Amino acid sequence: DDYIKKYNYKIEDIDYFCSKVGTNIDNIKNELDKLMIYKDENKIIINNDIDKLIIPNLQDDIFSLTNAVIDNKIENSIFLLEEFLNKGYDELQIIALLANQFRFMFQVKRLNNKGYSETNISKELSANPYRVKITLKKCYYYTESDFLLYLKKLGELDEKIKLGRIDKKIGLQLFLMNKNYREEL
Repeated sequence: DDYIKKYNYKIEDIDYFCSKVGTNIDNIKNELDKLMIYKDENKIIINNDIDKLIIPNLQDDIFSLTNAVIDNKIENSIFLLEEFLNKGYDELQIIALLANQFRFMFQVKRLNNKGYSETNISKELSANPYRVKITLKKCYYYTESDFLLYLKKLGELDEKIKLGRIDKKIGLQLFLMNKNYREEL
């Protein structure tokens, strides 16, 4: 945000931009430079500009999918899942990526609950400070138990798929639609 203000630019939705570019600082700077060149005349970067110029990669896309899942945006979750599948990714890859994201969110939430600062969480997890900051915002309304439940469900889904008990695509769609359903443990 300071980087673009330094050059008198504005971004309509910084969170949207971040969801598209991920957390790699070099990538963020490169994408901002590209957008600033494109919007040199009016210096206001809107979401449409971001969509036109930024090509997200798989790792960055998983943030968008995870955010849609966390925000209970079921239609968006299903749409993003279809995009992954159309790009040739396998459901088991997506399950693993989602599990990694939920595991990271659990770790951030746990360390935050133990009183760790953002800086200390970043150091403890060897993670980008910006990623930790964004994750803390996303984790606010969730408990450690919520993330453990999601990890458990993803693990069970992975097992059912590998044992042939459920179709990969249907199973993943059901998870996305019913992630908050709590079964008796």
